[in-house]
Amino acid sequence: MSNPNNPFIPYLTEENNNNNKDDNENQNNNKEKNENNDISKILEEGNATNAIPPPAYNEIVKPEPTQPGFDYPSYPPPPFPATEMSAGENENHNYPTSNVHMNSNNRRGRRAACCCVGNSRRNKTCSCGWMIVLIIFIVLGVLSIVNNNACSNLTLGTNPVYLSFDAGANTIFRVDADNARILDGEIRVFQKGFNDNSQTVDLEVYTATTGITPKIETSSQGGIFELKISQPGVSIFNIPSRCMKSLINVYLPQQYPNTIQVKHQDITMETNVISYQQNISLITLDGDIRLNSITAQNLNIQTDDGNIVGSIASVSNEIVISTKDGDLNLTMGNPQYPSTFTPKFTILTNDGDILLNFQNSFSGKYNIQSTDGSIQIDGKKQTNQVAGAFNNGLGNLNIATDNGDVDVNFQAV
Repeated sequence: MSNPNNPFIPYLTEENNNNNKDDNENQNNNKEKNENNDISKILEEGNATNAIPPPAYNEIVKPEPTQPGFDYPSYPPPPFPATEMSAGENENHNYPTSNVHMNSNNRRGRRAACCCVGNSRRNKTCSCGWMIVLIIFIVLGVLSIVNNNACSNLTLGTNPVYLSFDAGANTIFRVDADNARILDGEIRVFQKGFNDNSQTVDLEVYTATTGITPKIETSSQGGIFELKISQPGVSIFNIPSRCMKSLINVYLPQQYPNTIQVKHQDITMETNVISYQQNISLITLDGDIRLNSITAQNLNIQTDDGNIVGSIASVSNEIVISTKDGDLNLTMGNPQYPSTFTPKFTILTNDGDILLNFQNSFSGKYNIQSTDGSIQIDGKKQTNQVAGAFNNGLGNLNIATDNGDVDVNFQAV
């Protein structure tokens, strides 16, 4: 039905009718084609003499692989060899990948992960390199064990080197063994005999080495007599073995001042019968100091990193003891021959404990302080700083430690 308000409606109606007419003609043509192509009709009319029925599935002949090593799991094969397919094409078509291609990728992955597998020349070189490194480490370990055993079993010889120097001209005796590789070294100090009134200091130097005979040199300058011990030769990783054991006996006179300075060695001062009239100073940079019933006018004991242990029978004037990193454990006095300590005591430690046993021999005042440690006097705990007196003598005991405990026993224990 036309709409007088829209002038285009007649034209649209005519166009729709034409389209419907064309659709009907197309449907009729398709129907005729289907009737002509109907298989059943063709068979009934006998016009299918040239038609070939499709073969059964089990009669299909599968083609042989065109490339060796390929085994297609199903038919039909991919339109092109799997080795020529890109990764994107393989994913889009979902064709199976060959075993050869997968194995090749796995081998490349293993070679990337570790260079020391396979039979290539590069892999053989890498394997040989690791074996050489392993052998070197094993050899070095065996040599280190052999060297350590050799150094620990050193025995000092019986024929020492004898030396002496004038104590009046040289008041300091110094030992330089930095180039000697001494693993076990000791300085032992003795007092010379009653009838020996000389002013010389006598030395006995015993050594034992795993390598070349050590070189011993002496020098005298500026009031210092220096004994230098070294081992010639070059040693890398202690190969060949370079280690030494040493013992130096020092015989001091009774009346001349003496200072003994050593590094990386212990000092042991043996018992003396006649009190030393001179100042005795024992100084070691890295070693322990042992005192065996020493009697002296003045005594100065210093160690940078080592312990101070033993006993002091008596000191008339002053005792100064200091250690930067080490403990102090001393017995003062001789129970068999009681004597009264009335000197000035100064004991200083930076990081170490202090234990003093006076055996009823001290008489005087004391002042003890510890920055970070406890203080105990005759078994009673005190504050971090304590002052007092024991008996009525003139002695003066001053103890100070930065980081260590202090235990003082004035009474016999």
